Amino acid sequence: MKFSYYMDPGHGWVKVPMSLLRELGIESRITGYSHRRGDQAYLEEDCDAMTFLNAMETHGREVELEGHTSDRESVIRGYEPWDPSSTTQGADAATSPSPG
Repeated sequence: MKFSYYMDPGHGWVKVPMSLLRELGIESRITGYSHRRGDQAYLEEDCDAMTFLNAMETHGREVELEGHTSDRESVIRGYEPWDPSSTTQGADAATSPSPG
């Protein structure tokens, strides 16, 4: 499966459908350092992206990351922070556009 990996000068995030996090059973393990918008999670690169990648490997699924680099601060930083106490993140949210 292919996923977008967005990077700005200070950080990076992997864009993953929240439904896939639920399917993998890791939604409650995502930290408040990640973000969400619509039905997409933006997993921070230092911890949450590794949690996701390890879960995908455990389930026998291959991952391909498609990098998108910007020399400016990413709009992802302004997206809603992930709430690790919530297990219904985005259940009623609209589909989100890509951060471009």
